[in-house]
Amino acid sequence: MDFGSKYDELYAEVEAAEKTGGLAALNEAEMRLWLDGPGRRRGYVDQLLRDLFLDMNGIGLRSDFKNAPRERPEPPAVGRLHDVQASTLVVIGDQDMPEVIDTADVLMRSIPNARKAVIHDAAHLPSLEHPEEFNRLVLDFLLG
Repeated sequence: MDFGSKYDELYAEVEAAEKTGGLAALNEAEMRLWLDGPGRRRGYVDQLLRDLFLDMNGIGLRSDFKNAPRERPEPPAVGRLHDVQASTLVVIGDQDMPEVIDTADVLMRSIPNARKAVIHDAAHLPSLEHPEEFNRLVLDFLLG
C-alpha cells in the first residue's frame, strides 16, 4: 500500500511539533500519524479512542527516558530472526505506516512458521480500534 505524500505530510507534522517543544501539539500530531494513519482522514477514529490515545501517548511523551539503555544488540536482532523458535503471530492494521507494514513483511520472511493477521480498517493500534477481532485472532492463535 502506497500512502506517499500523505505519509510525508503527517511525519512532517510530527517533526515540526517536536521542534517547537509543544507537548500537546506533538501528542496531537502523533495521534494523527499513528491512530488515524496515512490512508484515512484526520479525525477518522472515534473520539473516545482519540482521548484514550492522547492519555496513553501523553504518559510516554512525559516520561523521562534518559536512563533507558542505549546499547543495540550485537549482532543486530534482524539478522537473527531465523533463530526464533516460538510460535509467532504478526498482527498489523492495513492502514498502518508504510515502514511498519514493511517490517511485518520482514518478520514474515525471517521467522520460521510465523503467521500474519491483517486487521482491516486499522492503523498502528488494531487492538485499540478493533479489540474483539484482535482478541479473537490472538485467542485462535494461542489455542491453535
